[in-house]
Amino acid sequence: AANEGDAYPLGALPVGTLVNNLELQPGSGSVFIRAAGTSGQLVRKVNGTAIIQLPSKHQVQVAETCMVTVGRVSNVNHNKRIIGKAGRNRWLGIRPSSGLWKRKGGWAGRKIKPLPPMKSYINLPSISAN
Repeated sequence: AANEGDAYPLGALPVGTLVNNLELQPGSGSVFIRAAGTSGQLVRKVNGTAIIQLPSKHQVQVAETCMVTVGRVSNVNHNKRIIGKAGRNRWLGIRPSSGLWKRKGGWAGRKIKPLPPMKSYINLPSISAN
């Protein structure tokens, strides 16, 4: 069984494992699933590749030799903290918004769209192939 917090290549993990710190190319370093409290899921493995569901529900296909960390990123309550006053946002480097209140029209609401097709990061053409 995979221990939480250990790094493994995707091929060594059972389907359904919660993972974080996902690489896109073997040895390239972590790119996806790094924010506080997030985790992805190993959905399935297909002949040398693995399909991961990101926290956004998008799916990406990467090589089975890419490394991931097992488990969820810590600090799950990061988005629950209460800022309390405008000044604390300034301490965090967030600038104030414009003082003029502007109503947004119907274009601004949430659109429920189908998920885009799965992104595959397998056998990308090399950059120096020109």
